[in-house]
Amino acid sequence: MGLSGRVPLRVDAVTKEALLDLIEHALWQGWTVHQACRVLELNRVRAYRWLERRQARSLEDAKPGGNPVHGLLDEEITEVRPQRAHVHRVVTVVRGGQRVQQGVAR
Repeated sequence: MGLSGRVPLRVDAVTKEALLDLIEHALWQGWTVHQACRVLELNRVRAYRWLERRQARSLEDAKPGGNPVHGLLDEEITEVRPQRAHVHRVVTVVRGGQRVQQGVAR
Protein backbone atom coordinates (compact mmCIF):
# COMPACT_ATOMS: atom_id res chain seq x y z
CA MET A 1 0.00 0.00 0.00
CA GLY A 2 2.85 2.38 0.72
CA LEU A 3 0.91 4.30 3.37
CA SER A 4 2.32 5.78 6.52
CA GLY A 5 0.45 8.20 8.76
CA ARG A 6 -3.10 9.30 8.15
CA VAL A 7 -4.95 7.93 5.14
CA PRO A 8 -5.06 10.66 2.43
CA LEU A 9 -8.37 12.27 1.48
CA ARG A 10 -8.44 10.47 -1.87
CA VAL A 11 -7.23 6.90 -2.27
CA ASP A 12 -7.89 4.46 -5.09
CA ALA A 13 -10.24 1.49 -4.83
CA VAL A 14 -7.35 -0.99 -4.42
CA THR A 15 -6.09 0.87 -1.33
CA LYS A 16 -9.60 1.07 0.12
CA GLU A 17 -10.03 -2.66 -0.43
CA ALA A 18 -6.72 -3.41 1.31
CA LEU A 19 -7.60 -1.21 4.30
CA LEU A 20 -11.01 -2.87 4.61
CA ASP A 21 -9.34 -6.28 4.47
CA LEU A 22 -7.02 -5.23 7.31
CA ILE A 23 -10.02 -4.09 9.37
CA GLU A 24 -11.81 -7.39 8.74
CA HIS A 25 -8.69 -9.32 9.72
CA ALA A 26 -8.46 -7.31 12.94
CA LEU A 27 -12.13 -8.09 13.67
CA TRP A 28 -11.41 -11.82 13.35
CA GLN A 29 -8.61 -11.33 15.88
CA GLY A 30 -11.03 -9.79 18.40
CA TRP A 31 -10.42 -6.11 17.72
CA THR A 32 -13.21 -3.57 17.33
CA VAL A 33 -13.62 -1.43 14.23
CA HIS A 34 -12.77 1.57 16.37
CA GLN A 35 -9.46 0.03 17.50
CA ALA A 36 -8.48 -1.03 13.98
CA CYS A 37 -9.30 2.37 12.53
CA ARG A 38 -7.33 4.11 15.27
CA VAL A 39 -4.22 2.03 14.48
CA LEU A 40 -4.69 2.52 10.71
CA GLU A 41 -5.32 6.26 11.24
CA LEU A 42 -8.54 5.98 9.28
CA ASN A 43 -11.72 7.79 10.25
CA ARG A 44 -14.23 5.21 11.48
CA VAL A 45 -17.20 6.82 9.68
CA ARG A 46 -15.16 6.74 6.46
CA ALA A 47 -14.44 3.04 6.96
CA TYR A 48 -18.14 2.27 7.45
CA ARG A 49 -18.97 4.29 4.32
CA TRP A 50 -16.40 2.28 2.35
CA LEU A 51 -17.87 -0.98 3.69
CA GLU A 52 -21.31 0.05 2.39
CA ARG A 53 -19.82 1.06 -0.96
CA ARG A 54 -17.91 -2.22 -1.22
CA GLN A 55 -21.15 -4.16 -0.75
CA ALA A 56 -22.62 -2.09 -3.59
CA ARG A 57 -19.45 -2.77 -5.63
CA SER A 58 -18.66 0.92 -6.02
CA LEU A 59 -15.41 1.62 -4.15
CA GLU A 60 -14.04 3.70 -7.02
CA ASP A 61 -14.47 7.45 -6.42
CA ALA A 62 -16.87 9.33 -8.65
CA LYS A 63 -15.39 12.02 -10.87
CA PRO A 64 -15.42 15.43 -9.16
CA GLY A 65 -17.95 17.96 -10.35
CA GLY A 66 -20.95 15.74 -10.86
CA ASN A 67 -23.97 17.14 -12.65
CA PRO A 68 -25.02 20.41 -11.00
CA VAL A 69 -28.76 21.07 -10.87
CA HIS A 70 -28.15 24.81 -11.10
CA GLY A 71 -26.42 24.60 -14.52
CA LEU A 72 -27.96 26.15 -17.63
CA LEU A 73 -30.00 23.98 -19.96
CA ASP A 74 -28.92 23.77 -23.63
CA GLU A 75 -31.87 25.87 -24.78
CA GLU A 76 -31.06 28.52 -22.17
CA ILE A 77 -27.49 28.74 -23.45
CA THR A 78 -28.69 29.32 -27.01
CA GLU A 79 -30.99 32.09 -25.76
CA VAL A 80 -28.22 33.84 -23.83
CA ARG A 81 -25.54 33.80 -26.55
CA PRO A 82 -27.27 36.16 -29.04
CA GLN A 83 -28.12 38.60 -26.26
CA ARG A 84 -24.51 38.74 -25.15
CA ALA A 85 -23.60 41.03 -28.07
CA HIS A 86 -25.89 43.71 -26.63
CA VAL A 87 -24.44 43.58 -23.13
CA HIS A 88 -22.56 46.67 -22.02
CA ARG A 89 -19.66 46.57 -19.66
CA VAL A 90 -19.22 49.22 -16.97
CA VAL A 91 -15.65 50.45 -16.65
CA THR A 92 -14.48 52.56 -13.73
CA VAL A 93 -12.04 55.24 -14.79
CA VAL A 94 -10.20 57.62 -12.45
CA ARG A 95 -10.11 61.20 -13.78
CA GLY A 96 -8.73 64.01 -11.71
CA GLY A 97 -8.89 61.92 -8.56
CA GLN A 98 -12.57 61.06 -9.08
CA ARG A 99 -13.99 57.74 -10.18
CA VAL A 100 -16.20 57.90 -13.26
CA GLN A 101 -18.14 54.91 -14.55
CA GLN A 102 -18.54 54.55 -18.31
CA GLY A 103 -20.53 52.04 -20.33
CA VAL A 104 -18.51 50.30 -23.00
CA ALA A 105 -20.21 48.33 -25.79
CA ARG A 106 -18.78 44.93 -26.63
